[in-house]
Amino acid sequence: MRFIIREHRVVRIGEPRPSSQGDNPEAIYRYFNEVVAADPAHEPDKEHLVVLFLNTRLEIFGWHLAGLGTLNEVSFHPREVLRPAIMSGAYGFVLTHNHPSGDPSPSISDDRCTRRLVEASDVLQIRFLDHLIVGDPLAGRKPWFSFRESGIIV
Repeated sequence: MRFIIREHRVVRIGEPRPSSQGDNPEAIYRYFNEVVAADPAHEPDKEHLVVLFLNTRLEIFGWHLAGLGTLNEVSFHPREVLRPAIMSGAYGFVLTHNHPSGDPSPSISDDRCTRRLVEASDVLQIRFLDHLIVGDPLAGRKPWFSFRESGIIV
């Protein structure tokens, strides 16, 4: 009998910053832009699916790039989001991804995948606080879409 051991790692762990509250969409938006998008490996013309790890105070203590997509989509399976959250010892998590078009409106696929992740995180009892889609600032609208603010995640 042969066993294969897979090694997994969390990409980024850091000290919480005062503005990095995972229960505040504006703070999550700032964190994505100031930390994730500032990473030298970030490709702004592609969608990046990022899991932000939260401690019991709902402070962001790290992040993991769970998927790198194309210009207009990134697909994922709940296990690709939940595995690094479990491994990091997170109390909860926030899912974020950018829309290179600048329009943070969710697609049908964004909505469907978020609802599946709500169910999966409930089973594992890991708190799923929000899914934030990051776009560009534009007069008359927020530069993000929050599934929590819209009532899809409660």
